[in-house]
Formats: sequence, structure tokens, C-alpha cells
Amino acid sequence: MVNELLGVDLTALVTLGLVIATIILATVTYLLVREGKRQVNMLIKQTMILRSQNDPILLIKSLSFDLNKLKITLENVGNGPASSIAIGTKFFPAKQTFFSDSGGKTPLSALELKDAANQEKNASMFYDLGEDKLKDNGKEVYPTALACVLINEKNNTLILPPHEIQSYSINPSYGFGDKKGNLTFYPPYESFVNTLKKNGVTCFVLSFDLLGKNMAEDLVVSQGITAFVVDLKKHSCIQEAYRENITPHFITIDMIDLAKREIPVSRDFYLYSKSSENFPPYYEKGKPEGF
Repeated sequence: MVNELLGVDLTALVTLGLVIATIILATVTYLLVREGKRQVNMLIKQTMILRSQNDPILLIKSLSFDLNKLKITLENVGNGPASSIAIGTKFFPAKQTFFSDSGGKTPLSALELKDAANQEKNASMFYDLGEDKLKDNGKEVYPTALACVLINEKNNTLILPPHEIQSYSINPSYGFGDKKGNLTFYPPYESFVNTLKKNGVTCFVLSFDLLGKNMAEDLVVSQGITAFVVDLKKHSCIQEAYRENITPHFITIDMIDLAKREIPVSRDFYLYSKSSENFPPYYEKGKPEGF
């Protein structure tokens, strides 16, 4: 009767009303969710900014080697304490590559190098990447990055309070890992070197990083300390190699040097890189091609 008086289908009208109400509700819900996400993101950013003002900032006051022991003095110039400060270690087997001149692109073969020596010709030498597949106790292993935590012996803690200076002394460890994730590490440098020699490695690159966390255990410090070539034919310890400070061919110059020389970097490299050093691909994430 009502349908006839109105001249419309009441069921269809109610259905249409429900559809419109659902659309309105969905729209309002979406806008509320989007606004909620925006406010949450803003709150997260504000919290990160506030917390970063209280993060530690580690300044290296001095760095040296005593035979194979690393000695480093740090000052926390930030407003918050540093926790779990560590020395990161990496190593890369290297090889000597010889060229007929400094701008050469094709390496000299062993025979060509011998001929050049007999004729007393000059040859340019670079240290480049070697074979990274090694053998340890019959297993195939690869170079593995390690973190060696430093102890504040003065306070017997892992904490470096703000505006305090602390000296550390450590025998760094160097590690091998297999495909299953098993780790072998050598705190004695001599044992590590013996393993390399058994694999025919005569030179390698050592790299040291400074790592540090804030009190929330977030990594806030990650910077390269130094990287240099150790030639086992002439360096009996790390101290000798560090003193000679041979820069490996595959590591770029420091970002600060690039800035001083007004040399730009790839935009993608700037956005995605967290290190000023360009290590081989298996130690990098998101390294842009061609840099």
C-alpha cells in the first residue's frame, strides 16, 4: 500500500540508503585512519628527534696498534650515555695486480711481469679483491664481520657516560662463517693468519669500524675507523701494516674528502648508504651500480 502511494519500491530505497550510509561510514573511517596514521608518524618523528638530542656522540681522540692489539681512546661528547660500544672487524683476502703503467686497464700476466722486471721496466701495483671462498678444517667458509664489545674497565661496565673520556685496549677477533650460519672466530691474530696462509692468502685487507648504541639499545654510531692492506710477506704484525697504511684499490675515499673537494655522489648512494666506505658487494646493502 505504501509502495503504491509513494510510487517507488521501498525495499530498493532502503537498500540504496544502506549503500549510501556504508559509503559515508567507509569514507569517514578511512579519513580517521589516515589522520591517525599521520598523527602517529608525527609523534614518532617528534620522539625520535627528542631522543636523538640525548643520544651519545663518540669522538675518537687517539688510535694506535701495539703489535696486534688495538688501542683507542674515545670521548662521548653527546648528552646521553653510550652502551655496548664495539669495534667492528672485517677482512677481505686480496691479491697483487700489476699493470704496465698507472693508467693501465689490463693486468700483466706472470710472464709479462717477469719480462718487465728483466727489462727493468716500471710496473704499477694495486691490491685488489682476492678469492673469498676459503677452507677451514675441511669446510668451505667466508669472511664474516664481527663486533668486539669494549669494557669500561674504570667502571666495570659497558657504559660510557656523557662528557667522559675512556681508553680501551683490545685484541680484535676475525671470523669465518659457513653457508649454514656457523661461526668460527680467532681472537689470536697469529691463528687467524695461519688459517689464511693455509689457503694460500699472502695479503688481505683489514677494516675496523666503531659501533655504539644508546640506552634504548638502538645503534646510533656506525663509522669506519681505518682500512689497510696487510702483506704477510713483509708485515709481521698489524702495527707494521697500519704504519705503512696501504690503501686497498677497492675502497673509495672518505665522504669528508669528497665534500672538501666538492665532488658530488650519486643521489641514490646518498639516500641509501650508511657508510662512507665502499666495500665489496657481499658486505654492502643497496650499493648503486656504477659507483
